Amino acid sequence: MPRKCAFCHATNLTNEHIWSDWINKALPPTVYTYRRKNKQGQYHYWKNPWLNATAKAVCEKCNSGWMSHLEQFEAKPSMLDMIRYGGLVSLLPRAIASITAFTFKTAVISNSTGVFANDPFFSFEQRAHFRQTLEVPAGVHIWIFSVNTPTGISGKLNSYIGNITDVEYRFKIYVCTFSIGFLGLQLVASKWANPRRRQLVPIPSIRQADEENDVAIPIWPSDGLPVRWPPRNHVRSDSIDEFCNRWKRYFLETV
Repeated sequence: MPRKCAFCHATNLTNEHIWSDWINKALPPTVYTYRRKNKQGQYHYWKNPWLNATAKAVCEKCNSGWMSHLEQFEAKPSMLDMIRYGGLVSLLPRAIASITAFTFKTAVISNSTGVFANDPFFSFEQRAHFRQTLEVPAGVHIWIFSVNTPTGISGKLNSYIGNITDVEYRFKIYVCTFSIGFLGLQLVASKWANPRRRQLVPIPSIRQADEENDVAIPIWPSDGLPVRWPPRNHVRSDSIDEFCNRWKRYFLETV
């Protein structure tokens, strides 16, 4: 059976840039190291002077339609200077909504590749509703952080799924961290492991440790107020892996 688009039922899939093409064009060329995990758990490494990795996860209509509009007219105006310069900004609700939609879209694309391709975390109904409305589903939390990049531009895309059992019933969380230049975004989504329980019980809430509030600022769910960025403390470029994996201390296992 042919694979379907991550956001609709179409099967004419095209290559979507994992790192949005406008980001690739906005940054100076350097040497990026790529790492991808296959179904056997082995890592494949390669180098490239551009952030041009793609994933065959969406159809032509989605790619050139609502996704292109989100990238060019929502995400790019809100994020470009933050990526390049890292200067102080105040994000108003419109910019927060744009960055949030970009983050969720990126998380879905990441979750539609590699070991996750045949078992996506988000339901088709959630993904299709997002395509129509750009509304992020319940159970999704997003933090914004800043990266100290003393040696130049760097980028990171990391995602994983884990199980948490320190509650009465097990639930799963999906973590996707995206950073480029000075800007970092982290999405954490949760759902009950038991599908029947998902229909009867509210989605479990996710909250970061108090000592991390000076490093990562919650932007979603939004309280409607502006957000000042960058936060007081930066994530060092040499410790980005530690930040990506900060939720694993709560896991029984990583999937």
